[in-house]
Amino acid sequence: MFNVKTEDGVSSDLSKISADIVKRVISKIYNELVASPRQAGKALTGEFKDLYSYRCCGDYRVIYRIIELEKTIMIIRIRQHSYK
Repeated sequence: MFNVKTEDGVSSDLSKISADIVKRVISKIYNELVASPRQAGKALTGEFKDLYSYRCCGDYRVIYRIIELEKTIMIIRIRQHSYK
């Protein structure tokens, strides 16, 4: 089981999302993502190769880094994924 930490921008991201979706996102993080962060998420590539993306609620994505030595998931951003 992993611990969860957040970067400063995450609270700003959450303030832009409706309360019911925030509850669902947080529930998914603590019930699914912390159990197996490598399997739950998709490894990103290129300049973001150390990050993962987890599709948690419809179009919403959690971008995070795994800090293996500390058994910690560092949440970088929580955003709505836009398709163009």
